[in-house]
Amino acid sequence: MKYLVEKISHQTWVSKFSEMAHVESFGLLRPRDIERMSFALVSVANDKPTGFVQCIEMDSETLYWQSGGMFLDVQKTIGVVPSYLAGVDWSLNNYKRITTRIDSENIRMLHLAMKMGFRVRGTWHFENRVYVELLNEVKNG
Repeated sequence: MKYLVEKISHQTWVSKFSEMAHVESFGLLRPRDIERMSFALVSVANDKPTGFVQCIEMDSETLYWQSGGMFLDVQKTIGVVPSYLAGVDWSLNNYKRITTRIDSENIRMLHLAMKMGFRVRGTWHFENRVYVELLNEVKNG
């Protein structure tokens, strides 16, 4: 199965998809009016969305993955891996590096990110939680 990535503008994502995506992926309502992002990436297989990541373009070379998740049909399946990889590939084909932060308690997500080439660069503390800062870069040569 081939996974494709669609780039969705901030305006379209926030007005049509962001609240539904957060509810389906996390079971939590994240109000659309608090979203601050450049665009969203949505991975798609067989014309069906599998996952998303909200992105902030830091500069022409650096993309920050702010938040993302997998949709119900893909959660806890092997489909998570190619869906996530499609987002990494798209990002590294369009930027030199991806940065992100993952909650230090989210071991499965940290493991997946590291399998996809992310490496630990530090920690970040926010609201009594520790996040692991990760970086994935285009490899030279």
